[in-house]
Amino acid sequence: YRLDGQRIVRDYPLRDSATNVTGYADFIYGSAGFERGYSDYLTKPASTYNRFVSPAPVGRDVTSTIDVDLQREAYAQLKGRRGAVVLLSVPTNEVLAMATSPSFDPALVGDETRWKKLNEDAVKAPELSPMTDRALKTYYLPGSTFKVLVAVAAMEHGLAGERFTCSGGGFLAPQSGRPILDDSGGGHGQIG
Repeated sequence: YRLDGQRIVRDYPLRDSATNVTGYADFIYGSAGFERGYSDYLTKPASTYNRFVSPAPVGRDVTSTIDVDLQREAYAQLKGRRGAVVLLSVPTNEVLAMATSPSFDPALVGDETRWKKLNEDAVKAPELSPMTDRALKTYYLPGSTFKVLVAVAAMEHGLAGERFTCSGGGFLAPQSGRPILDDSGGGHGQIG
C-alpha cells in the first residue's frame, strides 16, 4: 500500500490473475492471501496509524517466488473456465504460478456494491464463486493425465508386466481419512 494524500491506496498490478495469492485488504471487509498473512509485516513499523514513527508511511515489500509472466499466462489459460493451475519448480519447491478461475479484481473490494455481489454469489453457489481459491481450498482428483506419470514410473522400476485389480474401493494414503477414488465408481477390474 501507499499513502496518497490522506488516502491509503493499494496497488494490485496482477489484478484478478493473482487475487488468490496477493489477496486483498480493506478496513471494512477484512483481508485474505498475502495481505492477511503478512499484514503486520506489510504495515509495521511504518504503520499509517503510527505517524510518530513514520510521517509518510509506506508498506514494506514481500517477495514471492511467483513468476509474473507465468502467473498471467496460467490465468489466461483458465479464463472462462472454473479451475486452478499450479506450477512448481521441482528442484526448489518454489511456487512459480498459482492461478484460480473465476477470480475478481482485489482493487474493487472497497466497493460496497461489488463486495455484496461477491458475497451473494459465494453464498448462492460456492462452487462457482470467484472468492473460492481453487488452488488451495478445493479438492480435485488427479485425473487420467496422471496415469501417464504412474505408467512411466512403473516402467522405470521394472513393473511393466505387472497386473493389479482396480476394485473401485480407492486407495487410502497413509495418515489420510479420505480415499482416492476413480470417478468411474465401479472400478476397472484387472489392469496391466
